[in-house]
Amino acid sequence: MAGRTTTKGQLSVHPLLANLTHSRQSPESTIKFAGYVGPASRPGQVRLYHSLEDLSHYIEFDESYVVRTGPSSENLTPNKGVSVWVKASTPIRWTREYKNAKSLWLRIARMTQGVGIGGPP
Repeated sequence: MAGRTTTKGQLSVHPLLANLTHSRQSPESTIKFAGYVGPASRPGQVRLYHSLEDLSHYIEFDESYVVRTGPSSENLTPNKGVSVWVKASTPIRWTREYKNAKSLWLRIARMTQGVGIGGPP
């Protein structure tokens, strides 16, 4: 079994965890996202789509927060998706695009059941 062995010599640190936590006394927590990398809005940013079927929402974050990348499970992301581990403190911008203002208004109205929403029916 690859990885660092414990003092008792019977158990080893999982290779992925060894990679994510190497050379740090108190490693920062990481979060794993799985999806498909697309063109980012600015250089140095990563845009990750959750699905190839619905490109209306995605997350973006600064590439400097990426700790590790690797292939994602075919169960999570068919068609060769990726897993991206980022620092838990990473600022994330989540975007959901709508075709027009009326589409957004209808979505908000459904979420709030129309409470406090003025505008087109």
